[in-house]
Amino acid sequence: MRRAVVIVALSTLLGMTGGGVTAAQARAGGADAGNPAPAAAAPPTLAAGPIHWGKCADPLLRQARAQCALLPVPLDYSNPAGPKIKIAISRIRHTSANFQGVLLTNPGGPGGSGLDFNVFLIQALQHEGLGAAASGYDWIGFDPRGVGSSVPALGCDPNYLSPDRGSYTPTTHAILRYWKARTADYAADCATRSAAQTALLGHITTADVARDMDSIRRALGQQQISYCGFSYGTYLGEVDATLFPGHVRRLILDSSVDPRKVWYQAP
Repeated sequence: MRRAVVIVALSTLLGMTGGGVTAAQARAGGADAGNPAPAAAAPPTLAAGPIHWGKCADPLLRQARAQCALLPVPLDYSNPAGPKIKIAISRIRHTSANFQGVLLTNPGGPGGSGLDFNVFLIQALQHEGLGAAASGYDWIGFDPRGVGSSVPALGCDPNYLSPDRGSYTPTTHAILRYWKARTADYAADCATRSAAQTALLGHITTADVARDMDSIRRALGQQQISYCGFSYGTYLGEVDATLFPGHVRRLILDSSVDPRKVWYQAP
Protein backbone atom coordinates (compact mmCIF):
# COMPACT_ATOMS: atom_id res chain seq x y z
CA MET A 1 0.00 0.00 0.00
CA ARG A 2 1.25 3.45 -0.82
CA ARG A 3 2.75 5.34 2.12
CA ALA A 4 0.39 8.27 1.55
CA VAL A 5 -2.61 6.02 2.07
CA VAL A 6 -1.20 4.70 5.33
CA ILE A 7 -0.51 8.22 6.60
CA VAL A 8 -4.07 9.31 5.84
CA ALA A 9 -5.42 6.20 7.53
CA LEU A 10 -3.20 6.73 10.55
CA SER A 11 -4.26 10.34 11.09
CA THR A 12 -7.87 9.19 11.14
CA LEU A 13 -7.37 6.08 13.24
CA LEU A 14 -5.58 8.03 15.96
CA GLY A 15 -8.80 9.96 16.51
CA MET A 16 -7.38 13.43 15.88
CA THR A 17 -9.87 16.27 16.22
CA GLY A 18 -11.26 16.88 12.77
CA GLY A 19 -9.39 13.85 11.44
CA GLY A 20 -10.86 12.14 8.44
CA VAL A 21 -13.83 13.29 6.41
CA THR A 22 -17.05 14.07 8.20
CA ALA A 23 -20.36 12.74 6.97
CA ALA A 24 -21.45 16.24 5.99
CA GLN A 25 -18.31 16.77 3.92
CA ALA A 26 -18.82 13.51 2.07
CA ARG A 27 -22.47 13.92 1.12
CA ALA A 28 -22.98 12.44 -2.32
CA GLY A 29 -25.14 13.84 -5.07
CA GLY A 30 -27.06 10.60 -5.57
CA ALA A 31 -27.21 6.91 -4.81
CA ASP A 32 -26.86 6.04 -8.49
CA ALA A 33 -26.57 8.05 -11.67
CA GLY A 34 -29.87 9.72 -12.46
CA ASN A 35 -31.37 8.54 -9.16
CA PRO A 36 -30.68 11.18 -6.48
CA ALA A 37 -30.51 9.95 -2.92
CA PRO A 38 -32.26 11.74 -0.08
CA ALA A 39 -30.11 13.57 2.43
CA ALA A 40 -31.08 11.03 5.06
CA ALA A 41 -33.12 7.86 5.26
CA ALA A 42 -34.66 6.06 8.20
CA PRO A 43 -33.34 2.53 8.73
CA PRO A 44 -35.59 -0.37 7.76
CA THR A 45 -38.23 -1.25 10.34
CA LEU A 46 -36.87 -4.80 10.57
CA ALA A 47 -33.83 -4.98 12.85
CA ALA A 48 -30.76 -6.73 11.47
CA GLY A 49 -29.07 -9.54 13.35
CA PRO A 50 -28.17 -10.90 15.70
CA ILE A 51 -24.84 -12.02 14.28
CA HIS A 52 -23.84 -15.60 15.04
CA TRP A 53 -20.06 -15.56 14.75
CA GLY A 54 -18.11 -18.69 13.87
CA LYS A 55 -14.89 -19.87 12.26
CA CYS A 56 -13.82 -18.52 8.87
CA ALA A 57 -13.21 -20.78 5.88
CA ASP A 58 -10.61 -18.44 4.38
CA PRO A 59 -7.10 -19.46 5.57
CA LEU A 60 -5.98 -15.83 5.64
CA LEU A 61 -8.83 -14.88 7.93
CA ARG A 62 -8.25 -17.94 10.12
CA GLN A 63 -4.60 -16.99 10.48
CA ALA A 64 -5.68 -13.51 11.56
CA ARG A 65 -8.00 -15.09 14.17
CA ALA A 66 -11.00 -13.51 12.52
CA GLN A 67 -14.61 -14.47 13.09
CA CYS A 68 -17.06 -14.91 10.23
CA ALA A 69 -20.83 -14.91 9.85
CA LEU A 70 -23.70 -14.60 7.40
CA LEU A 71 -26.02 -11.70 8.22
CA PRO A 72 -29.62 -11.92 6.93
CA VAL A 73 -30.82 -8.66 5.36
CA PRO A 74 -33.88 -7.77 3.28
CA LEU A 75 -33.62 -8.47 -0.43
CA ASP A 76 -35.78 -5.38 -0.96
CA TYR A 77 -35.47 -2.67 1.69
CA SER A 78 -38.86 -1.27 0.73
CA ASN A 79 -40.25 -4.61 1.93
CA PRO A 80 -38.17 -5.37 5.02
CA ALA A 81 -40.41 -8.26 6.11
CA GLY A 82 -40.05 -9.95 2.71
CA PRO A 83 -37.43 -12.37 1.34
CA LYS A 84 -33.93 -12.30 2.82
CA ILE A 85 -30.43 -12.65 1.45
CA LYS A 86 -27.25 -13.15 3.48
CA ILE A 87 -24.20 -10.89 3.61
CA ALA A 88 -20.86 -12.55 4.42
CA ILE A 89 -18.94 -10.58 7.03
CA SER A 90 -15.71 -11.03 8.97
CA ARG A 91 -14.44 -9.39 12.13
CA ILE A 92 -10.94 -8.94 13.55
CA ARG A 93 -11.33 -7.78 17.14
CA HIS A 94 -9.47 -4.86 18.68
CA THR A 95 -6.51 -5.66 20.91
CA SER A 96 -6.05 -2.24 22.50
CA ALA A 97 -7.69 -1.01 25.69
CA ASN A 98 -8.34 2.25 23.82
CA PHE A 99 -11.28 0.95 21.80
CA GLN A 100 -12.13 3.23 18.87
CA GLY A 101 -15.19 1.39 17.59
CA VAL A 102 -15.97 -0.47 14.40
CA LEU A 103 -14.24 0.12 11.07
CA LEU A 104 -15.98 -1.25 7.98
CA THR A 105 -13.85 -1.77 4.86
CA ASN A 106 -14.37 -2.16 1.11
CA PRO A 107 -11.75 -2.57 -1.67
CA GLY A 108 -13.86 -1.31 -4.58
CA GLY A 109 -15.07 -2.92 -7.77
CA PRO A 110 -18.01 -2.79 -8.12
CA GLY A 111 -18.21 -6.48 -7.41
CA GLY A 112 -14.96 -6.86 -5.50
CA SER A 113 -14.87 -9.33 -2.63
CA GLY A 114 -13.94 -7.59 0.61
CA LEU A 115 -14.30 -10.38 3.14
CA ASP A 116 -10.55 -10.50 3.88
CA PHE A 117 -9.73 -6.89 2.98
CA ASN A 118 -9.50 -6.06 6.68
CA VAL A 119 -6.52 -8.43 6.93
CA PHE A 120 -4.63 -6.64 4.15
CA LEU A 121 -5.24 -3.20 5.68
CA ILE A 122 -4.05 -4.29 9.12
CA GLN A 123 -0.97 -5.93 7.61
CA ALA A 124 -0.19 -2.76 5.64
CA LEU A 125 -0.34 -0.65 8.80
CA GLN A 126 1.80 -3.13 10.70
CA HIS A 127 4.35 -3.13 7.86
CA GLU A 128 4.64 0.63 8.25
CA GLY A 129 5.12 0.29 12.00
CA LEU A 130 1.63 1.60 12.68
CA GLY A 131 0.05 -1.51 14.14
CA ALA A 132 -0.82 0.34 17.34
CA ALA A 133 -3.08 2.67 15.35
CA ALA A 134 -5.01 -0.29 13.98
CA SER A 135 -5.32 -2.18 17.25
CA GLY A 136 -8.04 0.07 18.66
CA TYR A 137 -10.65 -0.97 16.08
CA ASP A 138 -12.82 -3.94 15.30
CA TRP A 139 -12.07 -4.36 11.59
CA ILE A 140 -15.03 -5.56 9.53
CA GLY A 141 -14.72 -7.03 6.04
CA PHE A 142 -17.71 -7.99 3.93
CA ASP A 143 -18.71 -9.35 0.56
CA PRO A 144 -21.33 -7.03 -0.95
CA ARG A 145 -24.64 -8.58 -1.92
CA GLY A 146 -24.27 -10.94 -4.86
CA VAL A 147 -20.50 -11.20 -4.40
CA GLY A 148 -18.16 -13.94 -3.17
CA SER A 149 -19.40 -15.74 -0.05
CA SER A 150 -22.64 -13.75 0.25
CA VAL A 151 -25.80 -15.73 -0.53
CA PRO A 152 -26.85 -15.85 -3.26
CA ALA A 153 -23.67 -15.05 -5.19
CA LEU A 154 -24.40 -13.71 -8.66
CA GLY A 155 -22.50 -15.51 -11.39
CA CYS A 156 -23.13 -14.96 -15.08
CA ASP A 157 -21.26 -15.61 -18.35
CA PRO A 158 -17.79 -16.84 -17.25
CA ASN A 159 -16.32 -15.95 -20.65
CA TYR A 160 -17.32 -12.29 -20.57
CA LEU A 161 -13.81 -11.17 -19.62
CA SER A 162 -12.02 -13.62 -21.90
CA PRO A 163 -8.64 -12.44 -23.29
CA ASP A 164 -10.00 -12.11 -26.83
CA ARG A 165 -12.47 -9.34 -25.97
CA GLY A 166 -12.44 -6.17 -28.02
CA SER A 167 -11.08 -2.74 -27.19
CA TYR A 168 -12.87 -0.82 -24.45
CA THR A 169 -12.36 2.50 -26.24
CA PRO A 170 -15.36 3.16 -28.52
CA THR A 171 -13.42 4.90 -31.27
CA THR A 172 -15.70 3.45 -33.95
CA HIS A 173 -19.37 2.61 -34.25
CA ALA A 174 -18.39 -1.03 -34.79
CA ILE A 175 -16.67 -1.19 -31.39
CA LEU A 176 -19.67 0.46 -29.76
CA ARG A 177 -22.05 -2.05 -31.36
CA TYR A 178 -19.74 -4.90 -30.27
CA TRP A 179 -19.88 -3.88 -26.60
CA LYS A 180 -23.60 -3.17 -26.60
CA ALA A 181 -24.22 -6.66 -27.97
CA ARG A 182 -21.74 -8.27 -25.59
CA THR A 183 -23.25 -6.61 -22.52
CA ALA A 184 -26.78 -7.45 -23.69
CA ASP A 185 -25.74 -11.10 -23.96
CA TYR A 186 -24.25 -10.92 -20.47
CA ALA A 187 -27.46 -9.45 -19.02
CA ALA A 188 -29.52 -12.12 -20.79
CA ASP A 189 -27.30 -14.84 -19.34
CA CYS A 190 -27.77 -13.39 -15.84
CA ALA A 191 -31.53 -13.53 -16.27
CA THR A 192 -31.42 -17.27 -17.03
CA ARG A 193 -29.72 -18.18 -13.75
CA SER A 194 -31.44 -19.44 -10.61
CA ALA A 195 -34.61 -17.79 -9.35
CA ALA A 196 -32.70 -16.39 -6.36
CA GLN A 197 -30.08 -14.79 -8.60
CA THR A 198 -32.69 -13.42 -10.97
CA ALA A 199 -34.56 -11.83 -8.04
CA LEU A 200 -31.34 -10.27 -6.83
CA LEU A 201 -30.74 -8.47 -10.15
CA GLY A 202 -33.38 -5.88 -9.34
CA HIS A 203 -31.88 -5.12 -5.94
CA ILE A 204 -28.14 -4.80 -6.40
CA THR A 205 -27.62 -1.04 -6.61
CA THR A 206 -25.07 1.03 -4.69
CA ALA A 207 -27.89 2.26 -2.44
CA ASP A 208 -28.83 -1.35 -1.64
CA VAL A 209 -25.26 -2.12 -0.59
CA ALA A 210 -25.10 1.07 1.50
CA ARG A 211 -28.24 -0.05 3.31
CA ASP A 212 -26.59 -3.43 3.90
CA MET A 213 -23.68 -1.56 5.47
CA ASP A 214 -26.09 0.16 7.83
CA SER A 215 -27.67 -3.21 8.62
CA ILE A 216 -24.18 -4.45 9.58
CA ARG A 217 -23.82 -1.41 11.85
CA ARG A 218 -27.09 -2.09 13.60
CA ALA A 219 -26.38 -5.81 13.94
CA LEU A 220 -23.08 -4.93 15.62
CA GLY A 221 -24.97 -2.76 18.09
CA GLN A 222 -23.17 0.44 17.08
CA GLN A 223 -24.70 3.91 16.89
CA GLN A 224 -21.90 4.94 14.51
CA ILE A 225 -19.19 3.18 12.54
CA SER A 226 -16.08 4.33 10.69
CA TYR A 227 -15.44 3.34 7.08
CA CYS A 228 -12.44 2.82 4.80
CA GLY A 229 -13.06 2.50 1.06
CA PHE A 230 -10.99 2.49 -2.10
CA SER A 231 -11.97 3.39 -5.68
CA TYR A 232 -15.64 2.37 -6.11
CA GLY A 233 -15.58 1.82 -2.36
CA THR A 234 -15.28 5.59 -1.94
CA TYR A 235 -18.55 6.10 -3.81
CA LEU A 236 -20.12 3.46 -1.62
CA GLY A 237 -18.94 5.38 1.43
CA GLU A 238 -20.25 8.65 -0.02
CA VAL A 239 -23.69 7.14 -0.60
CA ASP A 240 -23.74 5.60 2.87
CA ALA A 241 -22.86 8.96 4.42
CA THR A 242 -25.62 10.61 2.38
CA LEU A 243 -28.29 8.10 3.36
CA PHE A 244 -27.20 7.77 6.99
CA PRO A 245 -25.16 10.86 7.94
CA GLY A 246 -25.74 10.40 11.65
CA HIS A 247 -24.35 6.87 11.62
CA VAL A 248 -20.90 7.67 10.22
CA ARG A 249 -18.06 8.47 12.60
CA ARG A 250 -15.01 8.74 10.32
CA LEU A 251 -14.37 8.18 6.62
CA ILE A 252 -11.14 7.18 4.92
CA LEU A 253 -11.59 7.54 1.15
CA ASP A 254 -8.75 6.73 -1.26
CA SER A 255 -8.88 7.16 -5.08
CA SER A 256 -12.21 8.93 -4.72
CA VAL A 257 -15.03 8.71 -7.21
CA ASP A 258 -16.73 12.03 -8.04
CA PRO A 259 -20.38 11.36 -7.05
CA ARG A 260 -21.53 13.98 -9.56
CA LYS A 261 -20.18 11.92 -12.48
CA VAL A 262 -21.25 8.34 -11.92
CA TRP A 263 -20.43 6.56 -14.08
CA TYR A 264 -20.31 7.39 -17.77
CA GLN A 265 -19.72 11.10 -17.25
CA ALA A 266 -16.47 10.38 -15.41
CA PRO A 267 -13.27 11.08 -17.42
